[in-house]
Parts: sequence; C-alpha cells; structure tokens
Amino acid sequence: MIKLTQKIIFIALLLLLIAMLVFPIKFGLLRAATVAVVGLLWIDGLFLFHRRRPIVFVFLAGAALLIVISVWPGDTRSSDLRADYVKALTSYEGKPYLWGAESRLAVDCSGLVRCALMDANINYSLRHFRPAMLREALSLWWNDSSALAMRDGYRNRTRFIATAPSLNKFKHSLILPGDIAVTSDGQHVLAYLGNKVWIEADPKPMKVIRVRVPAPDNGWFRRPVYLLRWRQFE
Repeated sequence: MIKLTQKIIFIALLLLLIAMLVFPIKFGLLRAATVAVVGLLWIDGLFLFHRRRPIVFVFLAGAALLIVISVWPGDTRSSDLRADYVKALTSYEGKPYLWGAESRLAVDCSGLVRCALMDANINYSLRHFRPAMLREALSLWWNDSSALAMRDGYRNRTRFIATAPSLNKFKHSLILPGDIAVTSDGQHVLAYLGNKVWIEADPKPMKVIRVRVPAPDNGWFRRPVYLLRWRQFE
C-alpha cells in the first residue's frame, strides 16, 4: 500500500513538473514551485526505487553532477558566445507572441532575448564543458528581467553603448550582432542579427519576426532607443 502511494505521488509530481515546464508564462512563484517539485521527485524516487540499484545510481549521479556544476570554477564570459546567441535568436523566428511567456511555445519581447541567451549558454557549456555557463543559464531562468530592467543594467548583465533617436536613424556600424535595443520608455526590446536586420517578438503581428531597417511602418523602429551589449560577450 505504501509503495502504491509512493508510485501515485511520483507520477503526480512528474506530470505536474511537465505541466509547469510546458506552461509558457513564467513567474517567480512558478519557478520556486518547479524547483520544489524537482526536489520532491528526487526524494520520492529514492524511496520508491531504493531496491533497484541502477536507478538509485542514476538519482545519486544526477545529484553529484548538480554539485559539480554548482562548484566548478570558470568564467561565464566569451566573445564566441555571441555567435551561439544569434543562432539561438533565429531559432525562435515565427514563434507566437504571448505576454509574459518564456518558452519554445511562445515568448514576449524580453522572453525572446532571455530565452536565446539561456539556450546559448547551455549549448556553449555542453560543447566546451563550461559548467559556469550552465549556472549562468539557471541564473537567467531564475532572475527574470523586463525590457526596462535590461535598459537599466539589471544584475550588471548589460552595458550601455549609445542612444539613438530611432533604429531607422541609427549608425549600425557602432553595434555587433547579438547587441540589443530597448525603447527609451522600457516597453520593448529587440536583438540585432547583423546587416541591419533585427529580430523581435512583436505584439502587433503576434509572433517573432525579422525586420530590416529602415522600417518606416514599424512603430518600434521610430522610437528613441538605448543600445546595449550583454557583458557575457566581452
């Protein structure tokens, strides 16, 4: 009876975790709940499968790997990360726009630039064995930031480059692919792909689109902006 109860709890927790990971809108309480559910799954799994040594080994190895990732020294900065970031940004093209969303199912403007940076950190870390990059991806996931927060250098992740009366009138030779632009009022953020092409999660067409400047019909490209650079790329 006890084992049946543990199985039911384990399956329920697993389904709950999947639902929380799939749910596109992210917020602080959901993130905290996700971490709590992962911990409960690990504990319940150890009790449930304690007689099956291979499964117990996998659970313990996972915990050991997490500890290694948490303490392994290393730098999170790399100029090579920029190319991974641009590639990650383009992979979201066509995804639906949804305010507050940060997932492969849907994103908003800040969700796009943040998800792409998380993806770039994870991909770079796995290719080059840089656990510090995984920690950075986890930190980005945990510490949400709006376009306004990015404009103001939240958690020292962005560096101010310049201001411009609009992206249509900006001298693009001053920026590099992977740099971002935030409207001066902090309402919207876009990312630069290079060759005067930007990518954004735009609430008007309700999807992630590429835009080439000049773009006189796109209101975001007529607004004053702050140009910023992710400090990780320096």
